[in-house]
Amino acid sequence: MPRTCSPGDVLGIPLPSGGYAVGLITRISREHRGILLGFFFGPRRPELPELPGVDGFLPGTPDDAVLVAMFGGRLVRQGTWPTLGSFEGWEPQQWEVTRFLRRPSMGPPSIVTYDANDPSVRLAEVVVHPDQIDPAMPSESLVGWGQLPRMLDERLPLTR
Repeated sequence: MPRTCSPGDVLGIPLPSGGYAVGLITRISREHRGILLGFFFGPRRPELPELPGVDGFLPGTPDDAVLVAMFGGRLVRQGTWPTLGSFEGWEPQQWEVTRFLRRPSMGPPSIVTYDANDPSVRLAEVVVHPDQIDPAMPSESLVGWGQLPRMLDERLPLTR
């Protein structure tokens, strides 16, 4: 049976080289229920954490995330990426990310703006000069279910 998730839910993401990352779902597309926007946090945890009290999971701001990404919800629905519970004190307006950086293989970069409530609705795209790029701006792409754990694995160091 497919599992559901909601904005404010916390996920456990198994990492390829061991351990888990924690993610916060902040938006879910209305039309395409498979597109989610999430903020992902370290540190790498040796075991699947539990809520309440996920050790070290105190995301004060979106700036604390090691990765912000739009991704498919297939493995959430299947339970492979378990929902650990809801983040207490969830305030959607504190977690708005509407602008993403697009870096095409050919042509100039652009900033893409999405609807604040639906990560599948693109509102605008503006070409920018490379000097205007904010390196902290999330990348405009839909991250695949296999790619997301690998990206997190690279960003969260192994602890011994």
